[in-house]
Amino acid sequence: MDVGSPNLVFQEGWADILHLRFDDIDESIYGRFVGITNEQARSIVSFLDRNEDCSVVAHCYYGQSRSAAIALYAGWRNGVVLSSKTGDYNKFVWKQLMRAHLVARLKRFDLMSAIACIQSFSGPKISTVREMANNDSKP
Repeated sequence: MDVGSPNLVFQEGWADILHLRFDDIDESIYGRFVGITNEQARSIVSFLDRNEDCSVVAHCYYGQSRSAAIALYAGWRNGVVLSSKTGDYNKFVWKQLMRAHLVARLKRFDLMSAIACIQSFSGPKISTVREMANNDSKP
């Protein structure tokens, strides 16, 4: 996931790989650094949807904040509480994943999951979520 890291090589026994590159910052852009984008968050949500019956590994260069946020999200969506060692997770990555999850579930009319998502983070207001759903549906 690091901007300068090499691509992963597919290994025997692996079902799928999602390789994304974004910097470990708590906002979308900071100088020359670029955080996780809406599209990347949607890609992660979609990847986990496609591989919901598989074990998943999330890893970043340091393995502390971006991967911790993805692991927290993956655990949350599966009803798993992770250890407190994920306390240094990247809050911006978490919020982007929760927003992507919410928009995806609203598009699928999975209202129970959307409601659970709203209750799990202090994110955008409902009007903003509607705007996000409308904006995501445009080409």
